[in-house]
Amino acid sequence: MFAQTPVAPAPSRPPATAPPSTALLPPWLQVHAERRTRYESVDARYRSTETGGDEHLEFRRRLQVRLTSAHAWAYSETQDSRSLTDSASTVGISQVLNTHVLQLHAGIGWKDLSARKLSLQLEAGRFSRDFGFRRVIARSIYRNTTNAFDGVIARVGGATGSVQGLATRPVLYSYPSLDRDLAARSISMPESR
Repeated sequence: MFAQTPVAPAPSRPPATAPPSTALLPPWLQVHAERRTRYESVDARYRSTETGGDEHLEFRRRLQVRLTSAHAWAYSETQDSRSLTDSASTVGISQVLNTHVLQLHAGIGWKDLSARKLSLQLEAGRFSRDFGFRRVIARSIYRNTTNAFDGVIARVGGATGSVQGLATRPVLYSYPSLDRDLAARSISMPESR
Protein backbone atom coordinates (compact mmCIF):
# COMPACT_ATOMS: atom_id res chain seq x y z
CA MET A 1 0.00 0.00 0.00
CA PHE A 2 1.13 3.46 -0.79
CA ALA A 3 0.45 6.29 1.59
CA GLN A 4 -0.15 9.73 0.20
CA THR A 5 1.12 12.71 2.11
CA PRO A 6 -1.37 15.59 2.18
CA VAL A 7 -0.18 18.65 0.29
CA ALA A 8 -0.30 21.99 2.04
CA PRO A 9 -2.72 24.41 0.39
CA ALA A 10 -1.19 27.08 -1.84
CA PRO A 11 -0.94 30.50 -0.24
CA SER A 12 -3.84 32.72 -1.22
CA ARG A 13 -3.03 35.50 -3.64
CA PRO A 14 -4.27 39.02 -3.25
CA PRO A 15 -7.05 39.89 -5.70
CA ALA A 16 -5.92 41.20 -9.06
CA THR A 17 -6.29 44.95 -9.20
CA ALA A 18 -5.49 47.68 -11.63
CA PRO A 19 -2.04 49.24 -11.31
CA PRO A 20 -1.96 52.08 -8.81
CA SER A 21 -2.83 55.39 -10.36
CA THR A 22 -0.35 58.19 -10.19
CA ALA A 23 -1.40 61.61 -9.02
CA LEU A 24 0.60 63.18 -11.85
CA LEU A 25 -1.81 62.12 -14.61
CA PRO A 26 -5.57 62.57 -14.82
CA PRO A 27 -7.66 59.39 -15.28
CA TRP A 28 -8.46 60.25 -18.93
CA LEU A 29 -4.76 60.26 -19.89
CA GLN A 30 -2.51 57.18 -20.20
CA VAL A 31 1.18 57.37 -21.13
CA HIS A 32 3.47 54.40 -21.74
CA ALA A 33 7.12 54.34 -22.82
CA GLU A 34 9.27 51.33 -23.61
CA ARG A 35 12.73 50.56 -24.90
CA ARG A 36 13.94 47.27 -26.33
CA THR A 37 17.59 46.47 -26.98
CA ARG A 38 18.41 43.27 -28.84
CA TYR A 39 21.65 41.65 -30.00
CA GLU A 40 21.57 39.41 -33.08
CA SER A 41 24.35 37.33 -34.54
CA VAL A 42 24.59 34.83 -37.39
CA ASP A 43 27.65 32.76 -38.33
CA ALA A 44 26.86 31.98 -41.97
CA ARG A 45 25.24 34.53 -44.26
CA TYR A 46 22.34 33.41 -46.44
CA ARG A 47 22.95 35.68 -49.47
CA SER A 48 25.26 34.11 -52.04
CA THR A 49 27.31 37.30 -52.48
CA GLU A 50 28.03 37.70 -48.74
CA THR A 51 30.61 35.84 -46.69
CA GLY A 52 31.42 35.61 -42.99
CA GLY A 53 29.18 36.34 -40.03
CA ASP A 54 26.94 39.27 -39.21
CA GLU A 55 26.16 41.13 -35.99
CA HIS A 56 23.48 43.69 -35.13
CA LEU A 57 22.71 45.63 -31.96
CA GLU A 58 19.16 46.90 -32.46
CA PHE A 59 17.30 49.55 -30.47
CA ARG A 60 13.56 50.23 -30.49
CA ARG A 61 11.84 52.96 -28.49
CA ARG A 62 8.09 53.57 -28.30
CA LEU A 63 5.99 56.31 -26.75
CA GLN A 64 2.23 55.68 -26.50
CA VAL A 65 -0.37 58.24 -25.41
CA ARG A 66 -4.10 57.54 -25.02
CA LEU A 67 -6.86 60.05 -24.29
CA THR A 68 -10.28 58.68 -23.30
CA SER A 69 -13.75 59.96 -22.51
CA ALA A 70 -17.14 58.32 -22.14
CA HIS A 71 -17.72 57.69 -25.87
CA ALA A 72 -14.52 58.82 -27.63
CA TRP A 73 -10.79 58.19 -27.58
CA ALA A 74 -7.59 59.17 -29.36
CA TYR A 75 -4.38 57.14 -29.49
CA SER A 76 -0.86 57.97 -30.59
CA GLU A 77 2.23 55.76 -30.83
CA THR A 78 5.62 57.02 -31.99
CA GLN A 79 8.43 54.55 -32.68
CA ASP A 80 12.17 54.95 -33.23
CA SER A 81 14.05 51.94 -34.68
CA ARG A 82 17.83 52.04 -35.07
CA SER A 83 20.70 49.57 -35.38
CA LEU A 84 24.45 49.42 -34.80
CA THR A 85 26.05 46.91 -37.16
CA ASP A 86 29.43 45.64 -38.22
CA SER A 87 30.93 46.90 -41.47
CA ALA A 88 29.64 44.01 -43.62
CA SER A 89 26.01 44.11 -42.47
CA THR A 90 23.06 44.41 -44.80
CA VAL A 91 20.50 46.72 -43.18
CA GLY A 92 16.97 47.20 -44.49
CA ILE A 93 13.68 48.66 -43.34
CA SER A 94 13.04 45.66 -41.10
CA GLN A 95 15.88 46.88 -38.84
CA VAL A 96 16.04 50.68 -39.21
CA LEU A 97 13.23 53.19 -39.78
CA ASN A 98 14.34 56.00 -37.43
CA THR A 99 11.54 58.05 -35.80
CA HIS A 100 8.03 57.89 -37.24
CA VAL A 101 4.37 58.05 -36.23
CA LEU A 102 3.36 54.40 -36.00
CA GLN A 103 -0.24 54.99 -34.90
CA LEU A 104 -2.46 58.05 -34.71
CA HIS A 105 -6.18 57.38 -34.68
CA ALA A 106 -9.40 58.47 -33.03
CA GLY A 107 -12.65 56.63 -32.41
CA ILE A 108 -16.16 56.85 -31.07
CA GLY A 109 -18.31 54.11 -29.63
CA TRP A 110 -21.62 53.39 -27.95
CA LYS A 111 -22.91 50.38 -26.02
CA ASP A 112 -26.40 49.04 -25.30
CA LEU A 113 -28.08 50.68 -28.29
CA SER A 114 -31.69 49.72 -28.95
CA ALA A 115 -33.57 46.82 -27.37
CA ARG A 116 -31.03 44.36 -28.81
CA LYS A 117 -28.19 45.89 -26.72
CA LEU A 118 -26.00 46.50 -29.77
CA SER A 119 -22.60 48.16 -29.61
CA LEU A 120 -21.23 50.44 -32.33
CA GLN A 121 -17.62 51.49 -32.80
CA LEU A 122 -15.97 53.61 -35.51
CA GLU A 123 -12.25 54.45 -35.74
CA ALA A 124 -10.19 56.30 -38.36
CA GLY A 125 -6.50 57.11 -38.76
CA ARG A 126 -3.21 55.18 -38.75
CA PHE A 127 -3.21 51.75 -37.07
CA SER A 128 -0.91 48.86 -36.23
CA ARG A 129 -3.07 45.89 -35.15
CA ASP A 130 -3.85 42.23 -35.64
CA PHE A 131 -6.98 41.23 -37.59
CA GLY A 132 -8.40 37.80 -38.27
CA PHE A 133 -6.21 36.04 -35.69
CA ARG A 134 -3.13 37.56 -37.42
CA ARG A 135 -4.10 35.92 -40.74
CA VAL A 136 -5.54 39.01 -42.41
CA ILE A 137 -3.28 41.70 -40.92
CA ALA A 138 -0.52 41.13 -38.35
CA ARG A 139 1.44 43.58 -36.24
CA SER A 140 5.13 42.66 -36.35
CA ILE A 141 6.28 41.06 -33.10
CA TYR A 142 9.93 40.17 -33.57
CA ARG A 143 11.20 42.70 -36.13
CA ASN A 144 12.82 45.93 -34.98
CA THR A 145 10.33 47.92 -37.08
CA THR A 146 6.54 47.60 -37.07
CA ASN A 147 3.99 47.61 -39.92
CA ALA A 148 1.12 50.08 -39.99
CA PHE A 149 -1.80 51.00 -42.24
CA ASP A 150 -4.08 53.99 -42.74
CA GLY A 151 -7.76 53.23 -42.70
CA VAL A 152 -11.23 53.19 -41.24
CA ILE A 153 -12.55 50.43 -38.97
CA ALA A 154 -16.25 49.93 -38.16
CA ARG A 155 -17.71 47.33 -35.80
CA VAL A 156 -21.29 46.46 -34.87
CA GLY A 157 -21.75 43.84 -32.19
CA GLY A 158 -24.44 42.14 -30.16
CA ALA A 159 -24.72 39.49 -27.48
CA THR A 160 -24.17 36.60 -29.90
CA GLY A 161 -21.73 38.00 -32.46
CA SER A 162 -20.26 40.97 -34.24
CA VAL A 163 -19.44 42.25 -37.72
CA GLN A 164 -16.30 44.24 -38.41
CA GLY A 165 -15.28 45.98 -41.61
CA LEU A 166 -12.15 47.85 -42.56
CA ALA A 167 -10.77 49.83 -45.48
CA THR A 168 -6.98 50.22 -45.53
CA ARG A 169 -3.91 51.32 -47.43
CA PRO A 170 -0.26 50.63 -46.50
CA VAL A 171 1.95 53.33 -45.02
CA LEU A 172 5.34 54.38 -46.33
CA TYR A 173 6.77 56.53 -43.54
CA SER A 174 8.08 60.08 -43.71
CA TYR A 175 8.73 61.80 -40.39
CA PRO A 176 7.29 64.07 -39.05
CA SER A 177 4.64 64.19 -41.76
CA LEU A 178 1.64 61.86 -41.56
CA ASP A 179 1.53 61.65 -45.35
CA ARG A 180 2.97 58.87 -47.45
CA ASP A 181 6.67 59.10 -48.29
CA LEU A 182 6.68 60.59 -51.78
CA ALA A 183 10.35 59.72 -52.37
CA ALA A 184 9.68 56.02 -51.73
CA ARG A 185 6.55 56.16 -53.86
CA SER A 186 8.44 57.68 -56.78
CA ILE A 187 10.94 54.80 -56.64
CA SER A 188 8.19 52.21 -57.00
CA MET A 189 6.05 54.27 -59.39
CA PRO A 190 8.20 56.59 -61.55
CA GLU A 191 6.58 59.80 -62.64
CA SER A 192 5.80 60.16 -66.34
CA ARG A 193 7.32 63.13 -68.14
